[in-house]
Amino acid sequence: MAAQFVAWLESRGLRLPDDANTEAEGTWPDLLYHLPDGNAAVFVTDDGHDQAGRDEDARDVLRDLGWSVITIEPGADWAAVAARYPSVFGPQEGTR
Repeated sequence: MAAQFVAWLESRGLRLPDDANTEAEGTWPDLLYHLPDGNAAVFVTDDGHDQAGRDEDARDVLRDLGWSVITIEPGADWAAVAARYPSVFGPQEGTR
């Protein structure tokens, strides 16, 4: 699911992650962004995987360390998610 989201970002000219499936502060977010004003971790949840407890703990750890944490739930409107976080994903077409 994270790969599809990255492909979607790329197809719209939005900012791609700096890292994917890489350890961060002892956690494993799906996507990592290292931004001038701080780090952001993206968790793309999938109906087929039981990772809710693990991801919830990881999100708490990262938030406690000052990271921005974005969770993309199954069925989420990706355009709405990207629009909500322009500092992470960049401005969308028509808002530049």
